[in-house]
Amino acid sequence: MKKILYLFVYLILMVLLCACEATSNPNNEPTESTSSKTEQTEQTTAEASDKIEQVALNDSAWRAAYLEILEANKDHSYFALVYVDDNDVPELYIMGIDEAEGDRVFSYRNGEMITLHLLRTGGGKYIERGGMIANENGSMGVCYTDIFELDWYGFSRTLYGTTFIRYNFETEKDEYSYSIMGEEVSEETFHALVHAEFKFSRAVRFTDAAEPYETVKQQLEDEDSLPNGYQTALEKYQDILDNKKSFQYVEQAFLLNECTWMNADRTYWEYCLIDMDGDGNVELLIRDGDSEIMLLTVVFGKVYGFSFTFRGMYYVAVDGSFCWNYYSSYGVSKIKYFYMDFYKAEDIYKVSLNPYENESKFFLHGEEVSGMEMMQYAIEHPQADQVIWHNFTGTILEYQK
Repeated sequence: MKKILYLFVYLILMVLLCACEATSNPNNEPTESTSSKTEQTEQTTAEASDKIEQVALNDSAWRAAYLEILEANKDHSYFALVYVDDNDVPELYIMGIDEAEGDRVFSYRNGEMITLHLLRTGGGKYIERGGMIANENGSMGVCYTDIFELDWYGFSRTLYGTTFIRYNFETEKDEYSYSIMGEEVSEETFHALVHAEFKFSRAVRFTDAAEPYETVKQQLEDEDSLPNGYQTALEKYQDILDNKKSFQYVEQAFLLNECTWMNADRTYWEYCLIDMDGDGNVELLIRDGDSEIMLLTVVFGKVYGFSFTFRGMYYVAVDGSFCWNYYSSYGVSKIKYFYMDFYKAEDIYKVSLNPYENESKFFLHGEEVSGMEMMQYAIEHPQADQVIWHNFTGTILEYQK
């Protein structure tokens, strides 16, 4: 109780002193002593801040701390060193083993390690050197949008929103309701507030920057191998074409063997950039003539290569569909998704020939149909326009989607 009383008296004295100073200096102009003290304080604060920042950057303690965390989680699949805030000490991202564990983001601050837990996996995004993180995820009809800020003091949640999805059995449709910070709002207000807090157009998924354990460990152990920052898919492809990096060969029968890939004459090569699986990320297709195509894609930050040898892929269309012709069958397919070192393709239509019985079978989206039904489908659903192929006269970074 005495402490509170002393504090109250102290505050009153401070107010009186300020009033006296204002009276003696009615124009509120800084006196010589006040001005010099202010300048000295600002200079001291700036020097201290610079010193703290320099110590943080030069201190190898953060590397050792990240390596310890990395080693304790080496059974996980994906990691990343990313720059969430604007200093040169990266943050460490670890993808959870399962949805229950969730993802984690570690940041070395003031000699201590702080952690941000992102519920479930794969929903985290960050604005590079912008100090902001968003996590969009959910389950069982409850979807959440959490937004966090990373500053010198650590992580803090600045906004949380929830989308509730309920199925109406009478209308047989989903119904949506929204809340921000626990208060119910309209759909328009929800999206306006969320997008005002976090610039999704500048965001990068943590999973897009992810690397395997060995890569991140090397980056932490070697002072000269830290990532410069997030690379787009196009930048990754360009590094491969410029012989700066290699990619993961998935198949043995690829377009060019490993010895000639980096040094081959590209005079007759052509390329195109197209989103083959509709996930928003572009793939690079390289062809040597019309019969062989090498496809490069980025999965969890790593570039994988797939080969489509003799007539395995041709007449590639702008919607990602392509023709193929294997021995006694032919058709049009589209890649559904890529996942690490394999992909899933689905046939739009397929014609299977039986030369021994002189008959054909027709399939639409995996189901057998008659020849007449196949013909009618082909008339009503013509293949989209073909992509435009380019010569390697410049850089693929000039490509505009």
